[in-house]
Amino acid sequence: MRCWHRNMVLLLVLCLLLMTGSLPAFAVTQRVVTVGARETYTLGETLQLEARLLPPEDGAVWEWHCRMPGAAEETVVGREAKLMLPLTAEHPGAVLCPVAILPDGTVVRGTEKVLEVAVWYSGLELGTPPNKTKYAQEEAFDPAGVQIFALRGDGTREDVTARCAFEPAKMELGVTEVLAVCTLRMENGEEAALGCRIPVTVTAPATDPEGSDDPDDADKPGNADKPGNTDKPGNTDKPGNTDKPGNTDKPGNTDKPGSADKPGSADKPGSTDKPGSANKPDGTEQPGDADAPEEAPDWEAPGKAGGLWIGLGAGLLAGALLLCWLALRKRGKDQEKKNDAP
Repeated sequence: MRCWHRNMVLLLVLCLLLMTGSLPAFAVTQRVVTVGARETYTLGETLQLEARLLPPEDGAVWEWHCRMPGAAEETVVGREAKLMLPLTAEHPGAVLCPVAILPDGTVVRGTEKVLEVAVWYSGLELGTPPNKTKYAQEEAFDPAGVQIFALRGDGTREDVTARCAFEPAKMELGVTEVLAVCTLRMENGEEAALGCRIPVTVTAPATDPEGSDDPDDADKPGNADKPGNTDKPGNTDKPGNTDKPGNTDKPGNTDKPGSADKPGSADKPGSTDKPGSANKPDGTEQPGDADAPEEAPDWEAPGKAGGLWIGLGAGLLAGALLLCWLALRKRGKDQEKKNDAP
């Protein structure tokens, strides 16, 4: 009986406390959950998320906080329970967090989510052409100064010059463009090689019209078809050769003074003063004198010796003819005597 009365008393006290509102409230933990979240998103896609407060409570104010990669401060990107955020190239690696502000000022933060955004590209474009666009045949392509941009799915551009390969590496005749190639992720998630054309001009190397391999050969002395050969000093048409003084037509040769047919020969006076000798009257130096060897004395001069041999031959021939004539004449007289005999 006593236990029953004791329980009844406690029950009455509890009812009175509930009726008067004097019962202390028990603490309730609330949390924020995110609905519709995925692991990976695509660049250019519109992110759609919804935050919910558990247990539910009316009058809560919502904010979506976002912290960009490497940044310490958060920015508010939405003020509704539902968030619609277009993902750009700045969002990969960003931290997103829903926040509920209760009517009493209590702030309830949800679970942070790191955005994994797959960046995809639609093509390449030439930003700045290279410094050199004119090449000779077999010359290697020089990419110095070139700038290649990749077009992202959100419309922005990314410099991918360092990741590009250039084809062809060497210039050939007929090549009008070089292709910059870069392997990038496409919208469907697969990787593909994207290209960009760079205009170039290729010319053939300069050639020698005479067939010489060296373009400078035609301007150097000693070649067959250039100045300094047949028409230069020391060749066949220059002073000191066959047509210059001191050669076959110069003084001292067979057709010049000092030969058998002109003054200065063995049969004529004036050999020491003939033209072209050391004692010529005018005393002026003629072409060929400086480079010709010192003339030998008259009795050793080649022209003098030639004249002597010609004179000796002519004398022998004249003697032979005379002997023949005398023999024929004697024979004729002997024949006449025989004819006159009885």
